[in-house]
Amino acid sequence: MFVIDVYSVITFLVAAYIGSLAIVIYFGSDTPSSKAFAVMAFMIFIWMVAVEGLRATPDQQIAEFLVKFTYYMGSIIAACFFYFAFVFPDDRKPPKYLVPLLISIELLFIPLYYYNLMSIGAVHIGGIQSWGWGFGPLWFLFDIFFNGCFLLGIYSIYSRYKNYPLGEERTRARFMFWGLIIGVVPPSFVNIILPRLGVFEFNWTGPISMFFWTSVIGYSIIKYRQMSVKSVAAEIFVLVMAILLIGNIFADKFTFGAIARVGIFIAFAVMGYLFTKSIIKEAEQKEELKGLNNQLADFNKNLQQKVDEQTVEVKQAYEVEKKARIELEELDKAKDQFILTTQHHLRTPLTIIKGYLQSLLTEKTSLLDEEGKSYLEKASSATDRVAGLVNEFLDVSQMQVGKSILKKESANLRTLVESILGELSPQITKANLQTSLTFPPLEKDNVLNLDKEKLKEALTNLIDNAVKYNQAGGSITIKGERTRHPIERDKEIYRLTIENTGIGLTPEELSQLFTQYFQRGKEAEKLYTTGRGIGLAVTKNIIQAHQGKIYAESGGRGQGARFVVELLI
Repeated sequence: MFVIDVYSVITFLVAAYIGSLAIVIYFGSDTPSSKAFAVMAFMIFIWMVAVEGLRATPDQQIAEFLVKFTYYMGSIIAACFFYFAFVFPDDRKPPKYLVPLLISIELLFIPLYYYNLMSIGAVHIGGIQSWGWGFGPLWFLFDIFFNGCFLLGIYSIYSRYKNYPLGEERTRARFMFWGLIIGVVPPSFVNIILPRLGVFEFNWTGPISMFFWTSVIGYSIIKYRQMSVKSVAAEIFVLVMAILLIGNIFADKFTFGAIARVGIFIAFAVMGYLFTKSIIKEAEQKEELKGLNNQLADFNKNLQQKVDEQTVEVKQAYEVEKKARIELEELDKAKDQFILTTQHHLRTPLTIIKGYLQSLLTEKTSLLDEEGKSYLEKASSATDRVAGLVNEFLDVSQMQVGKSILKKESANLRTLVESILGELSPQITKANLQTSLTFPPLEKDNVLNLDKEKLKEALTNLIDNAVKYNQAGGSITIKGERTRHPIERDKEIYRLTIENTGIGLTPEELSQLFTQYFQRGKEAEKLYTTGRGIGLAVTKNIIQAHQGKIYAESGGRGQGARFVVELLI
C-alpha cells in the first residue's frame, strides 16, 4: 500500500503533464530531434513515477527495487539526452555506432545494479516514508556516464545556440537550452549529488522541479513551434486543463485548497490567454495564406496566358527560322557546287597553259632568244602561282567536315617533321634560324595512325609560317610528347608544339586565326607580301578531320607564338 499526500498529487500531475506532452510531441512532429525529445520526456515520466513510488511505499523490497530502478532510469535519461543533443536542432544524422553503443552501456548497467555493484538496497531512515541507500564499488561508472552525457549534451546545444544568427531559430534554441538547464540541474543536485553526501530528505523535489522545465518547453512549442510540432496549441491546452482539473479534485483534501484553486485559476487564465492568442495568430496566418493563394492563382493565370502567347510567337519564329535555314543550306550547296565547278574549269586551262609553256621551254629553246625565253619563264612562274592559289581554294572547300576522305596509315611524326625541315632548309639557312627538336626516344611512341600526306600539308603550313614570320637570327622549337587527355583521363593524346621567336600575334588576331576570313596583320604583310592568310584554315580542317585539336598562344606583338596540335592516340 502506498501513502498518498499532497506531494504525491503534485508529482503525479507533473508526471502526467510530461508524459502527455511526450505523446503529443511524438505524434505531432516527424523530425528526428522531436522524436528524440519525446522519447527522453517519456523516460523522465517513468522516472518521476518511480521516484514518487519510492517515497510513498512502506515496503522494504519495493523500495530496494525502486532505488535501483530510479538510478537505472537516470542512466537511460542521460543516454536519451545525449542523443537528443546530438541531433537537435538541425536533425543531424548521428554516427551508426552511437545508438548500439548507448544500448550496450545500458545493458551492461543491468547486472551491475542487480548484484549491488552500483547501488545498495534502501534503508528506512525515519519520517514519512523516507528512505536512504548506499553505493556500490562501481558507482563511479554511473557518475562518469551520467555527468558526461549531460555536460557534453548541454555544451553541444549551447555552442550551436550561440552560433545561430538572430531570428526564430535562435529563439527556439535559446528556449531549449535554458529549459534543459532548469530541468537538469535541480534533479541532478537533489537526486544525485545530495544522496552521495548522505542527504535523502529532498529526493522528492527533483521530479516536481521538472514542471518548470516542461512549462518552458511547452511555452516554446506554442509560441515558436518548437521542434516543428504541428497544430499543438489545442492539444496542450486541453492537456493542461485536464491535469489542472484532476488536481482540483484533490485540492479539498489538503489544507491549502483555496490556494490550490487560485493557482488553478491563474494557470487556466494564462493557458487560455496563450491559447486564444495562438488561435488569433493562426487565423491571421490563414487569411494571409488565403490572400497569397489568390495572388498566386492570378499570377498563374496571367503567366499561362503570357506563356501561350510566347509559345505562338516562338512557333512562328521557329517556322521562319526553319525556312531560312533550309534556304541557306540550299544556297550553301549551290555555293559549294559553284566553287568546285569554277575551280575545275580554272584548273583545266591552267594545266593546258602550263603544259605548252613547259614544252616551249624544254623542247623549243632553240627557237627562242634570251628575251623570249625570259618572258616564257615569267609566264610559267605566274601560272604556277595561279595554280597554287586555285589548289588552296580547292583544299579549303574540300576539307570541310564530311567532304574529305582520309587515307590513314602508320606514320612517324618525328620523321614527318624532319622531312619538312629538310624541304624548308634553304629558307631556314637564309634567315639564320636555329631549330631544336625534342621527341620521345622510342620510335613506337612517335607512331600514329593518320593520313600522312594531309597531315604533312598541315604541319608544313605551321612550320613554314614559323620560318616566314620569324625574326632574323631567331629560333624554332618543336616538341612532341605523349600525355593524358586533359579531360578524359583514361585516354592518351600526342601533343606537338611548334614555337617561334617571331613577330607574335595580337589578341584580335588570335581570335580569328583559324578562320577562312583571317586577315593578316601589317607586320605579317611586310615580312611575306604574297601570303593569303588561308593556310591556317586549311590546317585546322585537316587536324579536325583527324578528330584532333589545334590552338595558338602568344604574349602579343614581338613576343613570338606557339602553335599546339593535339591528336588522339
